[in-house]
Amino acid sequence: MTPIELTAGGARMRLYPNTDLLVDVPREVALHLFSLVCRYNVARGRSWNRFWRGLKQIERDMTVLFVEANGKWEDPLPAEAMLGTTLWYSGLAEDFRAVAHSGRRQPLTVAVKNELVSLSEIYTRATVSKEALASAWKESYPGISTLLQEHGVWAPLFDEDRCFETGHVIAVVEAVLLAHGHDVVQQIEGWSHLDRCRNDAVIFASCVRQLLP
Repeated sequence: MTPIELTAGGARMRLYPNTDLLVDVPREVALHLFSLVCRYNVARGRSWNRFWRGLKQIERDMTVLFVEANGKWEDPLPAEAMLGTTLWYSGLAEDFRAVAHSGRRQPLTVAVKNELVSLSEIYTRATVSKEALASAWKESYPGISTLLQEHGVWAPLFDEDRCFETGHVIAVVEAVLLAHGHDVVQQIEGWSHLDRCRNDAVIFASCVRQLLP
């Protein structure tokens, strides 16, 4: 089974570790992840560091998932080896071959970013329980967790499964910290209260990544 199978309407990808499930995604999403993995495989030393630092967190998360699901190729492979000889001869993989040969990653569009976030949240929901996430938040961030409970936003996060939606969690936590978190947020010198609240909200929301298998 190949990591990517192109279809008339998009692509099917093996994205999630420990399963042979193929996920239907838009072609531009498959092309973007393919470009990241190509760079992931061939970049070395400082070049790799620059590449990795230049990615958004969601790009890093999904690249790691894709590599773990399919195995890391020690040597750069031609596009036809990853996409299948049938696709190579049919001409459907020309844009993928161009990406593989250029060595450049595709720009992250809003549409691709949103799709990657959705794919990441699907995996998180399937592998992390709400109970485990609640325990991790209470243990790692007791002050913020207490504030969320006191102001009535803790239970809705879990009742509606929105605890796995990173953007929503950040917005909720930031709003509570802005209004009530002066004694809870990290006191980083030179930062405004807004910047401190936003930073702590992002750190709080990203805690879920530590629970992924």
